[in-house]
Amino acid sequence: LKAASFLLLQLEMNYEENGFNFKNNHDLTGVGYTGNYKTKYISIPLTTIFEIGKNIKYYGYVGINLRLLVKADNYTSVSSTSEPVALHTYDLSYDPTFLFNKSEFGGLVGLGIKIPLCEKVRLLIDSRYNFGITKAAKNTEFDYNASHWTTDTPDNFQKVHNRSLVLSLGISYCLKSQNKNRITKPPNIQSTKTKPTLECL
Repeated sequence: LKAASFLLLQLEMNYEENGFNFKNNHDLTGVGYTGNYKTKYISIPLTTIFEIGKNIKYYGYVGINLRLLVKADNYTSVSSTSEPVALHTYDLSYDPTFLFNKSEFGGLVGLGIKIPLCEKVRLLIDSRYNFGITKAAKNTEFDYNASHWTTDTPDNFQKVHNRSLVLSLGISYCLKSQNKNRITKPPNIQSTKTKPTLECL
């Protein structure tokens, strides 16, 4: 939605995957673990875009973002070296969807540039930083007994928020003619002035 020549309102719908890896080396008991968490979201950002420039356009934007959780996945591998001559590995993966909030509210800021390739086609270079305002995961409750759980236990979630930096490259195509307000001269007037235009091959 174009509110002014330099101001745009844009509504998007995106599919996103976030996640993180974790690793703990073997402790004194000979047990270590490694793995990752991955979350999948449908995100609905609403942004206000400020744009300047005539031929090459530079823009910046701010907005809000609503994420709806689709699914969460976990892979956890635990290895034990408690026996001197043997290394045992166990797969303790599980479905952690219940640990994450079904929705998350956040914000975003970004900068970009539009470079014309021809009359209706432009190259887009965009950078965006997303930050969660509400928590992505529910706080878990552990008894921090040194012989059981520690603060670096991978499924110990405390004040977890999503953060991401996105760099993107794309192509935009204008469906409407940009010269719809062109004034035509009477047929008895001739002009030798010509205006160079970019044409796609």
